[in-house]
Amino acid sequence: MKKPPKSEQDAASGSLAALTSQADAIRAELTRLRRNLAALHQQDHADHTQELREANEKLLIAALDASAVAESAKASLAGLIVSSQRDALTNTPNRALTLERLENAIGMAKRHGALMAVLFVDIDHLKLINDSLGHAAGDAALQLAARRLESVVRSTDTVSRHGGDEFVVLLSELSHLGDAADIAAKMLEALAVPTQVGGHVLSLTASIGIAIYPLDASTGPQLIEMADSAMYVVKRLGGSRFGFQESTRIACNAPAAEPAAPRLRKPSALKPSQRPGVAQLRQVNEQLVMTALAAHELKDLADQARDNEIKFLAMVAHELRNPLTAIQLAADMLSLGGADEAQPKRLKTVIEDEVRHLVYLIEDLLDVSRVNTGKLRMELSEVDVNAILANAVETNASHIADRFQTIETKLSSKPILVRGSKVRLRQIFSNLLDNASKYTPAGGHIEVGIEAAGDEVRITVSDNGIGIPPHALPHIFDLFVQEAGALTLHSGGLGIGLALVHELVAAHQGTVTAQSSGRNRGSKFTITLPCVSAGRR
Repeated sequence: MKKPPKSEQDAASGSLAALTSQADAIRAELTRLRRNLAALHQQDHADHTQELREANEKLLIAALDASAVAESAKASLAGLIVSSQRDALTNTPNRALTLERLENAIGMAKRHGALMAVLFVDIDHLKLINDSLGHAAGDAALQLAARRLESVVRSTDTVSRHGGDEFVVLLSELSHLGDAADIAAKMLEALAVPTQVGGHVLSLTASIGIAIYPLDASTGPQLIEMADSAMYVVKRLGGSRFGFQESTRIACNAPAAEPAAPRLRKPSALKPSQRPGVAQLRQVNEQLVMTALAAHELKDLADQARDNEIKFLAMVAHELRNPLTAIQLAADMLSLGGADEAQPKRLKTVIEDEVRHLVYLIEDLLDVSRVNTGKLRMELSEVDVNAILANAVETNASHIADRFQTIETKLSSKPILVRGSKVRLRQIFSNLLDNASKYTPAGGHIEVGIEAAGDEVRITVSDNGIGIPPHALPHIFDLFVQEAGALTLHSGGLGIGLALVHELVAAHQGTVTAQSSGRNRGSKFTITLPCVSAGRR
């Protein structure tokens, strides 16, 4: 079994490290310049006008460098995702990303009391294809298999290349065991649709082993091992079928009517007696229509992704231009001087606020890049989530008061321990509090609560603000998404705050949900995290 190539992953890690280093250097430069400005302000303004002008020019250059780093981070994001999370041949999630998704799927199934399945798919007789048609045809067959498998599963499921001629498929939150069998049968049908490869008509077959959580295993690696074991039993029975892994037996479906080996023949070499009948032609035509519809859907998704990227670039340019314009204007006014002795102090405040805004934007962009490339690192330990929430409320209280809003907190009288990162949990709560305040009009009210329930803790942040329309709720945690109605109250932002919250909560093995009765009916966000039980301390 081949291991995924490391060269592209190393290049991606190097690119991200270089961007992070540049951002750290710029932050250090901004901090130094702010200190210089504060020191100059304490001296006689008339004697140091030239020094103040030079300091502000350096500050403007540093801000422009920060803008360049942000744009470079966005430009590198797509390449980093592809190189660090995707299989180069089939463009499916690689093994590391699949294992991460598998753990999340197990966590969701456990919380909701649902089943989930792992399917281990081995393409039968790929060596015969390589030997008969060449390795280029074998690669094309693997790419075709990936697309056919993806056309059968849901958008919430995962198809990944495990290595060589093997794929691992994750089916999240199943209601019945029969659901996994139905999908496996559809996979065999989709793979069997004839297609032309290397001048030959090729019909693929596969051996599929199925393992069910929690019936067969309770961890990701165990589920993959069980599904792999079931696949080998199926392969010994001749392949071209699927089978379940159970504690005492393997239950397989009926063998295929055709021989298990892939059928290779020249299109023009079919004899009249070998030509398919009307029923077979109808079945093949139906499969071709399904494939065409799936291809059309993939094209629509690609077009939508491209449109989203263009919109995102426009948003980044707009968001970075606004603070840079304010900094430039303040620097120009400082260079002109004037009789008003209080003016340098006011302009210094403007520059510091806009630089702080720039740093915030860049940090969010870098966090998104780290999350999507799997480079986000967290120092996990047992922490009191109740105290962290209280600290986040206290930190954001002044900004909420500045908007003439009130906040009510219902905290626990006792510590509530979770295993997590204090920094990232504070970031989660601060993002939700800031979001609630931004989209609540002046005079509005915000409520924050925390409650331990069994082996979980629930944190809620609710407001009586502009709410979320029903059509926007399913996409509220998507990256770069902003509801049009929200822009009338708050026109800034890149639409990445809630996406970061979702990913950071998932990294803590938790869930976050959004509720709203509609526009102008307020919103409620609920975070659920696993508690640290007394037995695990």
